[in-house]
Amino acid sequence: MKSLITTLAFALLAGPAMAQESPDTAKRIADLEKKVAKLTAPKADKKDKDADDPNDVSGFSYKMDGRVFLDGTWFSGSNNSLGGGTTLRAIRVGWKLNMGPKWYGEAELEFSAGNEIAMKDMFLEYTGWENQSLKLGHVKTPLGHDTLMSNVNIWTMDRSFLDGWNFSRRIGAHYGTWGDRWSVKGAIFGQSLDDTNANIADASDLGYKLIDNGGWGYAGRVAFLPFHQDDTHLVHLAASTGTRTMNAGAPRDNTFSVGPRPSVGKVDGAKWISATISNVDKFELGGLEFGGQWGPLSWLGEYQIANLKRKGTQTQIWDAVNLKLIPTTAAQQLASTQDHKFSSYYGQVSYVINGQKEYRGGNDFIFKGTTPSSKAGAWEIVVRYEDMNLDDVTAIDPIKGGEEKITTLGLNYYARKNLRFMVNYHWVKNSANALASKGYSPSFAKVLDPEFNALCCRVAYNF
Repeated sequence: MKSLITTLAFALLAGPAMAQESPDTAKRIADLEKKVAKLTAPKADKKDKDADDPNDVSGFSYKMDGRVFLDGTWFSGSNNSLGGGTTLRAIRVGWKLNMGPKWYGEAELEFSAGNEIAMKDMFLEYTGWENQSLKLGHVKTPLGHDTLMSNVNIWTMDRSFLDGWNFSRRIGAHYGTWGDRWSVKGAIFGQSLDDTNANIADASDLGYKLIDNGGWGYAGRVAFLPFHQDDTHLVHLAASTGTRTMNAGAPRDNTFSVGPRPSVGKVDGAKWISATISNVDKFELGGLEFGGQWGPLSWLGEYQIANLKRKGTQTQIWDAVNLKLIPTTAAQQLASTQDHKFSSYYGQVSYVINGQKEYRGGNDFIFKGTTPSSKAGAWEIVVRYEDMNLDDVTAIDPIKGGEEKITTLGLNYYARKNLRFMVNYHWVKNSANALASKGYSPSFAKVLDPEFNALCCRVAYNF
């Protein structure tokens, strides 16, 4: 194009010059040269525009992503009537939006088999600083490796017991900074979106007012690599801590409840361990992580302690039947001052054949997905042992929530990086205080389930 314009321009210049029809030929030539220079000048590249220009829309783009989990579960050896079967565990869809060089946003919704809609990541992120990130919105708090991993990347079908009391996603400000071998994250937050909606619905349905503030808190995580030979030979250490108050609820209730279902598929709703404590001022959670990778072999373990601090002597308690506050008894007042402590841990090992598990630094410092190294796909063998103890048998206000231990053997086949077939076999052991609700008992009374097994499978794909 440039050569054609130049040729035409010189033809226009040459004609008048040869004919010498006008004394201002020199001026006309100069004007035409300016026009040629303007026509042949290179156009400005959009990438060269000022990155701070708020009117620059050249960096805008978006894409849709999602995931689908199809599950099946079968139980054996249980004294309770546990219902196995198949289910569509979850469908999640999301949108990712790039808004120029410094802004990024996400929004995700999850549709469960019970026709419930859960709000997942919903945030705006500022990325204009080097090796720093600031997220505003509904984001996972920096607590615990198992919870921070996406369920697309966890090594077994379900997360460990630790996810049962994790703060998970909360609305707030989440900041992170990192180097080549370290990462620091912190967050200040309020309640989760789902909790807030549930609070409002409960108050409306039961006929009381939400007079207490919604839960708030803060959390932080420090991770580093004391050994890092390369991306597949490393050792990971991390520590995290967090504190939160109770969610808004019935007046002066301030109740904390924990009772995760075992990680043996979620087709059946039975759970064996649970603890409920009222008059809670703060819930404190602290944990340590130890992980690493040596080629195809990866390992990861966590230990967490949960502390529940009471508000002090409780003089009134909520009467859910008559919807009013009533005076507490002397025994209730004494029990309301007792703090409690619980613990949980897990350890797991993975070995990948014909592929490689990814560990990602940067703003993450967690394990990510597994990539096959050939068209034949990759195989992964996983072994995990986990334990949660919700017994705290103090002299005053003893809590007998039970203890549950689960050993899991898993086999995963990655047909592609985003398509995984999973089989998990679980051996479950319960303590004397770990009892399922009487609704699962053949005799309609709680019965002990010291041991039972479960076989679970899943087809998981994401896009």
